[in-house]
Amino acid sequence: EMSFFKFSSTFKKSQEFLVAGEDSTELEFDVYGIYNIPESGNAPQFYYVTSDGVEHKGCASFDIDTGTCINQTRTTDRCSCRETSRCVYRISYTLSARQYVSNATVYLLWPGKADLRSDNFTLPQIRKLTGKF
Repeated sequence: EMSFFKFSSTFKKSQEFLVAGEDSTELEFDVYGIYNIPESGNAPQFYYVTSDGVEHKGCASFDIDTGTCINQTRTTDRCSCRETSRCVYRISYTLSARQYVSNATVYLLWPGKADLRSDNFTLPQIRKLTGKF
């Protein structure tokens, strides 16, 4: 089971867009039943689909072999995981603002006998900031 917790962006309200290379967005979910990850070989995974329709796999919050929470940082994204109560984990996906992910769709998928898939979340428009003051 998984439930949506929060979707946030770092942009300034006066701009109404994210600045490439400066801002980011973050999605957070609570997931339950992580104990069965090693047996099933499947863990919750973030994906994003860019405006050209290409699907990209995000970073991971769980080690498939052990089912344990992990934190992972890559060049353009970061995943984190923490246990909030017994067998309940809060996982977050932070995606750095890059122009190619402007208006991309982000979702969380937990494959299994019956796949669990979150709603789609659309990222804000991302622009290069010109003429900084």
